[in-house]
Amino acid sequence: LILGTQTPQVDNNVPKGTILQQDPAAGESLQEGQAVNVTVSNGKEQTTVPDLVDMKNKADADLALRDKQLLLGKVTVQDSEKAEGTVLEQSVPANSQVDIGTRVDIIISSGKIPVLSVTGQSKTQAKNDLINAEARRPIEANDVWVSAKSGAGLDDLTTRVLNAAGWGGGEG
Repeated sequence: LILGTQTPQVDNNVPKGTILQQDPAAGESLQEGQAVNVTVSNGKEQTTVPDLVDMKNKADADLALRDKQLLLGKVTVQDSEKAEGTVLEQSVPANSQVDIGTRVDIIISSGKIPVLSVTGQSKTQAKNDLINAEARRPIEANDVWVSAKSGAGLDDLTTRVLNAAGWGGGEG
């Protein structure tokens, strides 16, 4: 006997490469040299992972995953210059082939920019460092802690640093 046609079939419960069916069935008689045709498991059904990076929010990412029969996994928040909720990273690369039902973790933006430490620097150096960091978005007042070691009052130094970075409303 010889192995005949091998027909692939998706089967979520049987490992890839396992014979699901044969024709003729076991116990039947064939002449020498005739073929036994088989159906072979292709394993779980596969789907393509969508590109989630730069999607505007978690809900959009979840919808894109559901459309591909995938699940949203762990969502981690990370500081970033991108708008709050924007997807920064995904755990499974876009366009990868994965089993249906696979979980994809994402990292989304907090919308907050990490603040550089300017403690102990001169006002000029603090101004230059903040400007060079291209920090363009407003931050919470509680996010900035500046130590006034140059003789200027804390309020004056804080105002100057924030104005120099484009975050204040006064003169720089």
